[in-house]
Parts: sequence; C-alpha cells; structure tokens
Amino acid sequence: MRILILALALLAGSARAADAPIGDWTTEGGLSRVRIGPCAANAATLCGQIIWLAEPLNAEGKPKLDRNNPDPVRQTQPIVGLAIVTGMKPDGVGKWSGGEIYDPQAGKSYNSNMKLGTPGELLVEGCVFFLCRGQSWRELR
Repeated sequence: MRILILALALLAGSARAADAPIGDWTTEGGLSRVRIGPCAANAATLCGQIIWLAEPLNAEGKPKLDRNNPDPVRQTQPIVGLAIVTGMKPDGVGKWSGGEIYDPQAGKSYNSNMKLGTPGELLVEGCVFFLCRGQSWRELR
C-alpha cells in the first residue's frame, strides 16, 4: 500500500510539473528568448531571464545594456542574462500571478500574470492598475 501511495504522489508531482511553463520561450516577434524556472530565492515561484537576443549587439558591436533602467547602477548590466519575470505564484491550473515583468525597452516593471494557452503557448500579461497588455510566447523545442 505504501508503494502505491508513493507512486501516486510521484505521478501527481509529475503532472503538476508538466503544467508549469518551465523551459525556454520565444517572445512575440521572435526578438528574444526567455528561460523560465523556479526562482532562486523561492523555488515555489517562477522567474525568467533573457537568454538570447536576435540582435545582441549595439551599434558599436558591444553587448546591449539595460540603458533604460531607472536605476543608474543597473544601466550597465547586459540584456542577455537579465531577469525579466519575477515572483510568479501558482494561481490555479496552468496559471500564475502576483509577479512582475520588466520591459527593458521601456525600463519599466509591471504587475504580471501568465497562463498556458494552446500547446506550446504561454500568454504573458503586464498590467498597470486594471489595464493589461499581453503577448503570446512560443515554447522553444
């Protein structure tokens, strides 16, 4: 009986992991790729960082930096490797909320929600008050 309970618990854990958007995603327009996984500070939440840019270099041939960040100290950090999704908490099957998403082009952070769409699709929203704008990201296989 114990073995059956253990096997069922393992299967339930696997099903939950399959419902999580852990992996690499291509952002809308294909301009960047984001790797999503458990946050280092809290493995119960999800975070994501930019792992690839279609155009990683600036006009001088150097890596693009987070120049639009309002924090001058962060303006020298490279865009590749930048954490842009933070603190996403499970909010039902295939849904996460309560986190933030950072837009390096605008230098702004927004309240964020994510949910799995059709197979291989992640719907990501950034919100200010009740106004939200979203993107459809595609799973990189």
